[in-house]
Amino acid sequence: MADVNIQVSQDGSRLVTNDKLTLYYFMPQRYDPTHDGKIPWMADFPSYLLDWIEDWDPLTGKARIPYGGKNKFGLDLDDFKYITRKGGPKAQEQQIMFRYWYLYTYKGDGPNQINGEVNGIWQRVSPDLISLADYLGDESMPLESYASGP
Repeated sequence: MADVNIQVSQDGSRLVTNDKLTLYYFMPQRYDPTHDGKIPWMADFPSYLLDWIEDWDPLTGKARIPYGGKNKFGLDLDDFKYITRKGGPKAQEQQIMFRYWYLYTYKGDGPNQINGEVNGIWQRVSPDLISLADYLGDESMPLESYASGP
């Protein structure tokens, strides 16, 4: 598993890879206890969006952050979890999550670009992004099941 250095952009607004590629998360990600802890959109993703979703590449590997286990921007290695992908071009690889949000890069971005943001669907990852449980307002959701796979 390759190391991925994750850092804060020079302007402090977003997380980037060591290649300065902006990281994104998928907003419709949600927890639904009626699906046995699985993430419904992964199983029921609308077919008309399948070509479109391929423009975002799952970030796989092992997260590393500059300055050790915690840095000046408040990033902590404990903020990063991993899930084994069940399908797609990176099946069986470990996808990196930040505060339980799955991380992606956009294939149309170059270094220091933000071309992949789609309001309400794909958002850039800010260093102060709240955890998925806080976003959903559900402290009882089993976050560890996210880290072990849907």
